[in-house]
Amino acid sequence: MKKTSLSLWAILSFALSVTSGFASPNRWAQNGFLDVFYSYPQKQGLLSISVLHLGGGYSNDVYGHVYSSIGFAPLSFLEFSAAVHGDGYRTDDNNYLIGPIKISPALKIGYPFYLGANKRFFISPGLLALGDFSTSSFWNGDSTTQPPTTSAFDGRLIFGLGIEPVNFNINAGYGISFDSLGSGSTLPYGISIEVSPLKFLSFGCEVSNRASMDSFFSISNMTLVPLIRMKTAPAGGVTFDLSAPIGIGNSVPPWKIEIGVSVGFDLMKPPKPPMATLAGKVISEETGEGLSAKISFPGSEIQTVYADSLTGIFTLGLSPGAYRVRAEAEGYKWIEQGIILQDKEAKLLDFALVKIKEPRAQLSGIVRDNKSAEAIEGVLVSFGDSSIPEVRTDVLGIFKVTLPPGSYSLTFSKEGYASENVGLTLQDGDVRELNVGLGLPKPRELPEFQNIFFRPGSAEILEDSYPALEEVAVFLKEYPDVRIEIQGHTDSIGDEQTNLEISQKRADAVRDWLINQGIDSTRLMSRGYGETRPIGDNRTRKGQEENRRIEFVIVSE
Repeated sequence: MKKTSLSLWAILSFALSVTSGFASPNRWAQNGFLDVFYSYPQKQGLLSISVLHLGGGYSNDVYGHVYSSIGFAPLSFLEFSAAVHGDGYRTDDNNYLIGPIKISPALKIGYPFYLGANKRFFISPGLLALGDFSTSSFWNGDSTTQPPTTSAFDGRLIFGLGIEPVNFNINAGYGISFDSLGSGSTLPYGISIEVSPLKFLSFGCEVSNRASMDSFFSISNMTLVPLIRMKTAPAGGVTFDLSAPIGIGNSVPPWKIEIGVSVGFDLMKPPKPPMATLAGKVISEETGEGLSAKISFPGSEIQTVYADSLTGIFTLGLSPGAYRVRAEAEGYKWIEQGIILQDKEAKLLDFALVKIKEPRAQLSGIVRDNKSAEAIEGVLVSFGDSSIPEVRTDVLGIFKVTLPPGSYSLTFSKEGYASENVGLTLQDGDVRELNVGLGLPKPRELPEFQNIFFRPGSAEILEDSYPALEEVAVFLKEYPDVRIEIQGHTDSIGDEQTNLEISQKRADAVRDWLINQGIDSTRLMSRGYGETRPIGDNRTRKGQEENRRIEFVIVSE
């Protein structure tokens, strides 16, 4: 077969392989690097197919290499494979041939032991038996010469360790080589390290050698192989290898570029776990309506599910077993039930949740005008707690409110009225009525009244001043809690003592007049100040008139 035919074989194999599943094999279709075997098998039940082609590069006589191999891991600790491979030679008469065709069976036993809580670190011992047997078959062109045939059988110890994302493996053992001249003992060994920065990409390097018993440290057969490996999935898909084997034992090292493709078929897919179905409905016990409830499973890692917000129905699949099922919805008491599910069983589990009744008290009342006894609309009722909304009285002066038990300081307020504060304490279940009266706001100062006039030199009130005094009486009747002082003042004409006495008599005369109008005497005080508190200039007639006056001052409310 010509070199072009060899390349075509690899391309066709690649096109076929990309349609299948998962494998991460080496040349021998076993879990490994290139020539170095990993100490642990591939996934149990995985059938691997590997096609590799070494094409291009420099060598004295070998221009290429083809491996076709198949491997299977029937157990988690056992893996076996068989490879068919051959070298492509350039003969002395410048013809090409492939051969001899070799068959290489391999059997490996190994198992990884993971350490640590997250199982990132592992150690893995193993044993490997590997044969490499030549046949007399050749695919040749017009060449009349054939390369020598050699066979070998190896037994190797394998050890691997790693911590994600680094994997390190060592192979070492004893081998026997056979050729046309006889047999001999060899010591095959290899070391590899692989780093996987991404789940689908890894880099690595291996060094392998096959030394004779009497020249263990000889590197004439040593090969250094850098490799890039890509996977379409961390544990599935197709694996692509690109490597460059370099012979480092010669003065002019031979090298090659190797492209590898491997696929796998999972023949032992785990059976589907047994499943059961749980369905039910969550309703309000009071109304029978569906609730948007949360369905959880205390004591297990099963994720919470939610019942339909309109119907309250829920459905989910669970593994057979015993479960605690809890249904809870906002504003309701949660309920928990136990249930045992068998394989393929469908069970109904309904919940009727009881609404949580918050402790409440009812308060109502009427707000009236103190003077007219008429109901007051629009009075604002607040409760001294920002979390409780304010209410207003309706057109009949009525207010109604539902409150949590507790102590409250109610405030009734409306423009044009004095605010009223009422304190009360409510217990759970109380139904209370609170009627409130609002009066006019208490004045902070008296309105202005006309001055009160007297006959000159006396305390007799002139009739012209009666209207002004009546205004004072009306004011005092509207505000029954107001107490006032009636103050008498004079100008500075005449004797100071005489002025003091006349001012007192005039204040007393006004007090007596108001008492006669029905004003309580305890609300009225009278006092004469004479000429001691002028408000005008006593040197002028106008100022003297201003100083002759009666003033009303609020002393308490």
